[in-house]
Amino acid sequence: MKRVFSCLVIMLLFLTAVSARDKKFYDSKCQIIGISGDIRELLYGGLDSKFFVNEVEFELPRFYKKKYKKSEREQILQILNQQNVGKKFLDYLFRYDGNSLSDELLKERALKNVQLMDEERAMIGVLDSRTILQEDYLPILRNNYIVMTRSRGKNNYWMVLRVAIDKNILEQVFNSWNDMDKYNAIKVPVEYVSSGSYKDKDTWEVRNKLLREISQKVAAFGIRGQIVDNRPLTMDIGKQDGVKKGDRVAVYRQYTNKKGENLSKRIAYARGGIVSDTTTRMFLLSGRSVSHKKGDIGVLDFDRGLGFSITGNLVSIKDYSDYFGAQYDTYYRVGFSKNGISTYGLLSLGCYASDDDIKNVSSPELNDGSIEYDDFPALMDVGLGVGFGKTFMSRIELMPYIKAHYMFALGDSDDYDNFTKLLRFPVGIRANINLFYPFQLTCGAEYSVLTLEANEGSNFGESDVLKSYGAYIGFRIIF
Repeated sequence: MKRVFSCLVIMLLFLTAVSARDKKFYDSKCQIIGISGDIRELLYGGLDSKFFVNEVEFELPRFYKKKYKKSEREQILQILNQQNVGKKFLDYLFRYDGNSLSDELLKERALKNVQLMDEERAMIGVLDSRTILQEDYLPILRNNYIVMTRSRGKNNYWMVLRVAIDKNILEQVFNSWNDMDKYNAIKVPVEYVSSGSYKDKDTWEVRNKLLREISQKVAAFGIRGQIVDNRPLTMDIGKQDGVKKGDRVAVYRQYTNKKGENLSKRIAYARGGIVSDTTTRMFLLSGRSVSHKKGDIGVLDFDRGLGFSITGNLVSIKDYSDYFGAQYDTYYRVGFSKNGISTYGLLSLGCYASDDDIKNVSSPELNDGSIEYDDFPALMDVGLGVGFGKTFMSRIELMPYIKAHYMFALGDSDDYDNFTKLLRFPVGIRANINLFYPFQLTCGAEYSVLTLEANEGSNFGESDVLKSYGAYIGFRIIF
């Protein structure tokens, strides 16, 4: 028991640390990302409006291999930096024509992402519109990427590089605005960000998978959209952005810390139910109320659809005995309906034992007046089933289920050979209660019918039908 308690404490501390790490900022104005390179798949079916094509002319180094290994990545970066490709991007963004610079392109992109609150602040004179736009230049400049892809049969490989424009480079540009010799001395490196692979079936699938794969490894490519309605909870991205029914979405709200830094705090989790081309209607899984008026955004937070739980169980077999044990359950979400109902495949593994002898109620009294007892052995329990979960009040998931279990005896005692097999068919309901999502308290109750086939010479009937009632409580985690 102490070991179990220690494991739970360690798990809680680990999850708390994970939830506190990597403070991020998701701009509620949504991302401004410039892309170039191998972007044909991303353009197929219409480029997402939050992405901009950087029409910079340069030649991508090609190596006819499979994965982008470290040695090849270093070669590609060396070639691109020797060609001063990063500076070409800077020239494009500032419309450098050999004689002068302009911020018209940056202003154009920034205007598409100015928040209503910024417009209001400008109207009341808190900030002038020029200052607001200058504040938006840096995220535009920071988020310019080069995408490289290649295919080998059904396998597709991708790599993302970043044009490393930062605050220091931006200051150099402003300081050399009227001095082109000084401006041309600025060095802009290209750096490696991430790479990966995926398989495809058709062109539309390629685009979706490429977006989803990159977004999981490159934060700036995170598939995200603005919350545009509360009832029903809706965000302004959909199928054409790579969203699928059943996708998990983390909802963030912007705040400013004591240092004056803009950060995003996760306030809720939701799951996509009805996904159109341009919008996604969601169902809240956890967290507090989400508001479209506060600039909340939804960021696709891909999960594996897996859940695991460990519970302490009590099973009472009518007319026999009470059994205590532990059970491990695996859940795999196989579907999510437009009504917000999850369908789970269930796999259970349990072990039960009792210190009590089991009275054979059908046995006669012996000659000495005593009652004969059977040993009902320690049991191992393996089961499969299906469950249907629905979340209420963004805190409690209720999941009715039905399963079929095969139980067999543990040990070598002759008493453990009283039966050949025991089948259990439980019907129950489970409540998964958020402690801090995705860590949950889980509890439930079930009713079972058991069919027992006894061995010859056993005090049990040759084929008994038994009934049992059970209850359990434990912890569950979702991945």
